[in-house]
Amino acid sequence: MNRLQHYAVPLEAEEQERLALQLGALDAALAEQPGDAEKLFERGAVYYEVGDLAAAIADFTAVLNITPEATEAYLYRGICYAEQEKFNLAIADYNQALLLDPTFVKAYNNRGVAYMQAGQLQQAVADFDTYISLSPGEGQPYYGRALCNAELGHFEQAAGDFTRAIELGMTDADSFNNRGSCYLLANKLAEALADYNQAVALDPQYADAYYNRARTYGAQGDYERALADFTRATGLDPENAQAMAGEGMALALLGRYDEAEPILARAQQIDPGVQEQIAPFLAAISKEGGGGDGGSE
Repeated sequence: MNRLQHYAVPLEAEEQERLALQLGALDAALAEQPGDAEKLFERGAVYYEVGDLAAAIADFTAVLNITPEATEAYLYRGICYAEQEKFNLAIADYNQALLLDPTFVKAYNNRGVAYMQAGQLQQAVADFDTYISLSPGEGQPYYGRALCNAELGHFEQAAGDFTRAIELGMTDADSFNNRGSCYLLANKLAEALADYNQAVALDPQYADAYYNRARTYGAQGDYERALADFTRATGLDPENAQAMAGEGMALALLGRYDEAEPILARAQQIDPGVQEQIAPFLAAISKEGGGGDGGSE
């Protein structure tokens, strides 16, 4: 599964020079009026944009000291804390924003994301449920709830939420790849294959989608096509040990032991964690004497 985005501070990406000029102008304005909450908020947003999270937090905190009811400052300070992986602090800020405005859907979204990142999946689902009840025409909360349900093993529900997110405009390659993974885990192979096809059509450089499509072909017993996609995935991501292991296992299943053995060994070198997965194939290759004529029996 792939990332779920926070609502970001509403600034367009700018050149570092432009941002530096913006900071300079805000510094000058705040030197004249150090208690200007609006300028402090703007500077905090720019600090966030350039990645200076500590400075952004300091400015958003200053805003809240001046204007304790500033829900947006709680929201954006929470985003900064989440970026620092201080999820409890982020959740506390989103809580405060929601106390001030119980209909603030961005805070439900971001708190849901923070709960999810902290492993509190049921709480995250509850926040996405509330977001959906307040704003059913947006795809983001369906996408977030789908990720949670997938992590909880509720693959049919997750696929349904990804479908709704796609219907509401979230039609990027990640959405189709993620829904395909839910279908694959629910053993709906034809549906999974259709989604992976769409994902690679949208993004022909999407290594994970090729890897997942290869797994689907493998589950269907189509090892030639599985091999082709595992090979594409490793070509795009040469350090992907799982894809490399898949390539080696597909070769072994096709009886091409001489080719399989060094690929499996390389996968194990990259990630020793694949050892259990590939051990039966290495044993079969060893039994065959490390190869032979390279053809199927």
